[in-house]
Amino acid sequence: MERAEEPGDRLIAYFIHTDVRCWNCNTIEKYAHETLDERFAEELASGAVEWRVANMDAPGDEHY
Repeated sequence: MERAEEPGDRLIAYFIHTDVRCWNCNTIEKYAHETLDERFAEELASGAVEWRVANMDAPGDEHY
């Protein structure tokens, strides 16, 4: 998880993958997203927590 530029703004939870995705990768992403939805629903709704998925093989996402 990464903090936004200004402390207290929000917490960003990233799931980073590549073009090649296996069953385990997809399952981990699913469970991570479900956990955030179930345990941090209020924070997600308010914008205090944000979920992002990034493909580090995609143009523009190489920095991951």
